[in-house]
Amino acid sequence: MLAAWSILLFVLSACGNDAPQVNEADVVARVGEAVLTLDDLAAEIPEGIRGKITKEDLQDYISRWINSQILYQEAKRRGIDHEIDLARELERVERELVVNALLEKEIYADKSQVPEGELQKYYEANRESFRRSENEARVYHINMSTKAAADSLYRILRSGQDFAKVAQELAAQSEDPDSWDLTLGISEVPEAMHSVFRLRAGTVSAPIELDDGFHLFQVVEAYASGTLREVNMVRNEIANRLQASNRDERYRSLLAELRGATKVETKLEQLESMPMDSLFARAARKAQSK
Repeated sequence: MLAAWSILLFVLSACGNDAPQVNEADVVARVGEAVLTLDDLAAEIPEGIRGKITKEDLQDYISRWINSQILYQEAKRRGIDHEIDLARELERVERELVVNALLEKEIYADKSQVPEGELQKYYEANRESFRRSENEARVYHINMSTKAAADSLYRILRSGQDFAKVAQELAAQSEDPDSWDLTLGISEVPEAMHSVFRLRAGTVSAPIELDDGFHLFQVVEAYASGTLREVNMVRNEIANRLQASNRDERYRSLLAELRGATKVETKLEQLESMPMDSLFARAARKAQSK
């Protein structure tokens, strides 16, 4: 999530020195004459991720803004902003942001579910693409930090405790609440886990030590290489494929419609008549003359 802040930091850094008079009660950070207010902070967070933002994320963003401002102001002091084509870079950033906003509105905003009939039709037409190329297993999974805790829980689970219930409860307290119910291919896991694929359905594995702790597995069902995944197992995958295909089609349709209503002219002979080294030398000379 934090990687998505980079463009926002760039824009805020470029604009911060020209900030108008602000209410000191609203200021959350100041670097020189540049200020970051509560309203700035809220306004620069895209609506799509606001529900996932934590106080820690905001504090981290403020820290990054401060660092960016320090570096930006030092670059300005050295006159580095005059050494680059700032206007061209700002135009490129603006173009990308505006284009992305248009595509989000016209193409990606549609969150409707794929009809069941379309899912089934796609599955029947592409059955072979869902044939397993290796042994797979659906397992319930628990990760414990210490061997002692894993061994203790293993004895409890072997006595008849509901593995799925315990796994789900423990996963809900972790950073990955979906990590308790997994379908794995044998090539996706470390060699230490290969023994899990030889267990009978319902069997609980002894604790397996991996890099991030001690893991317990209960096999729900094993699948041999060459068998077909049933449609209920690949429903999300099919939906994602169809949604991606629909987005691509809407993109092509939108672009074709706009092309038909827009005057577009190309002069490729200009490019063909100029050697590549001459083209880049010309660009270098222009950059040096500024």
